[in-house]
Amino acid sequence: MKMRLVPSLRKLLILVVVAASAQAQSLVNFESHQTRPVCLSPDGTRLFVVNTPDGRLSVFDVSNPSNAVPVLIRSF
Repeated sequence: MKMRLVPSLRKLLILVVVAASAQAQSLVNFESHQTRPVCLSPDGTRLFVVNTPDGRLSVFDVSNPSNAVPVLIRSF
């Protein structure tokens, strides 16, 4: 009886360790590649640039690249 108990206890210990490590990593943070992170408007006057990790969208006036147009993005 004792010989059968030892392998069962080993299996139980392994299951507990695996379950504990799986719970610790329940959140996986990943980001997919952007399809068009930089895009020019159809009329060619504005340049749109996305910064996904920072949650920002920048809009630039192509005629004056030093001035960015302020944009408000809401997080959901």
